[in-house]
Amino acid sequence: MKTAVQLLKEFLPLARSPEKAAALFAEDGVVEIPYLADLGMPWQYKGKKEIAALYAGLLELVPDWEFRDTVVHIDTPDKVFAEYKVDAFAVATQRPFRQHFFGYLLAENGQIKVLREALNIVSTARSFSPNGLADLAPVAVQA
Repeated sequence: MKTAVQLLKEFLPLARSPEKAAALFAEDGVVEIPYLADLGMPWQYKGKKEIAALYAGLLELVPDWEFRDTVVHIDTPDKVFAEYKVDAFAVATQRPFRQHFFGYLLAENGQIKVLREALNIVSTARSFSPNGLADLAPVAVQA
């Protein structure tokens, strides 16, 4: 049975092959990128179909998407925490998309159960939004 780090190392090069990447997930597997909610985007993708659609959509935005420079910090049979980068261009704005991701992967029965990632949301907004940060809606302050 594949360990968490084996699954991560198999998954990262498959980001450019959405169906193959999604096949590594359990039927009820999930990708969570919580900070995307700050851009008004969905942040949770459940099941192989939604996960494949997520990565297909990312390739439309950033065709040269490729994870690189993986550094594993925590490695147990069912959990791995690592960092990895993307350095490409967003087609709509022709701006650089430079990201330093942090990812936590939970494996279950040789498949990915959860992949939770954090990224630089300011850099993401600058890359994808025509007017960069100015396109973001103001955040309501709660008392």
